[in-house]
Amino acid sequence: KNQLNNILDAFPEDRSMPANPSMCSTPEELELFDELRCSILENRMSSEQCAAQNQNAKIQLLEDLDDIANVLNQGVSNIVEANMPPVFSDPGCDNGLLPYQPDEIQEVAMISLDSDMKKMEATFATDMLGDGGFFSSQKDWGFLNMVLSDTYGNPWTVHQDKTANGAEWVSYYGEMSDEEPFGPPSPPASPWKIPLWIVEFIAWIVLFPLLAIIYLIDLLFFGSRRGAYPLYVAGWLREQFNPNVTTFDDTIIGLAKDLRGAAMNSRGRQEGTSMQFIPTQDRRRERTFYKSFDSLGFDGFLWDTDVELVDVPSYGYNVTAKPQFGNDRVKFTKEARKDTPDIKLTFRDNAKGYRSGPNNEGSPWAYGFQVNAYYHDLYRDKEARGPGYKNRPDDNVRVSVTTALNF
Repeated sequence: KNQLNNILDAFPEDRSMPANPSMCSTPEELELFDELRCSILENRMSSEQCAAQNQNAKIQLLEDLDDIANVLNQGVSNIVEANMPPVFSDPGCDNGLLPYQPDEIQEVAMISLDSDMKKMEATFATDMLGDGGFFSSQKDWGFLNMVLSDTYGNPWTVHQDKTANGAEWVSYYGEMSDEEPFGPPSPPASPWKIPLWIVEFIAWIVLFPLLAIIYLIDLLFFGSRRGAYPLYVAGWLREQFNPNVTTFDDTIIGLAKDLRGAAMNSRGRQEGTSMQFIPTQDRRRERTFYKSFDSLGFDGFLWDTDVELVDVPSYGYNVTAKPQFGNDRVKFTKEARKDTPDIKLTFRDNAKGYRSGPNNEGSPWAYGFQVNAYYHDLYRDKEARGPGYKNRPDDNVRVSVTTALNF
């Protein structure tokens, strides 16, 4: 540093000369270089193009000098590290030294995913079209299989088996039968088939009494066709959702207005109006109830109490459990929530056709349910000042379904 300071002090400040004249060219030398370069390229480009090329060469030299200065200033290792690509490529890209996932791992993942998707497809098909079995339970029947039941309540697959095996089961009333009459065989058009026709005719004469008896039995005992499909799927529910239509198969529907009528409250009483969205903000405070260790199955052998809250059955939305060992019980708290639903949907069935329709006998409804929807539900922020009731800061809706049986 002392040497550099001495050199700077040796040159006056007002003198525009480089510190090392041997390394820098004078303006005259630079102009001479440009002229010599343009004279070499005189017959190949214009003077304007030559001047532009000379200027580009100067800019390139300055950029190279800047790169050299950066290397000297930052060091070779830092420059290499700053310009190196990432070791592993980004997902879906090939911008690194190594791929994000090797091809072998991707192939194994695809095989595993394909296997899982096939299992999901099989499970979904069972959930939709499961045809049960001899030792099956209710969960073995598919949803669509039950929705497409016939008028006798047979699932779609059972109905198909009955229509294929029994002449009395049909899919639609009044449908044409494809069974051929048991009359005599028609004479053949070819004379070479006359001997075969004679054999068939003799066999028909012999079997005619048996065929007549079978026909009479079928006519007497199985003559009434049954089990046809209904004209509509959930037609009664359709009329309740459609307030503009008041007829169903040319029958006045005067009672299928439950979804447009009064709704039920939590005690099963008529309260409020169904199918009307009325936003509410009223809150329901915390409610507590208790269950003993014995009722929850926590009491073991020889007074051994093994409390496992993970084995406690679910008591609904936002219910917390806290054991109280001194009282041998568990305290359950239904946390704060919205009290009144924003919309109610009420359904009551047609009592198997005896409530309204051609077989109307004035019967009341037998089965029904109500769906309550609570949008932007409330919760209690226990760390906030005051009551602390707030709407949940997410897109949410709480749904409760109440089933009703009319005895």
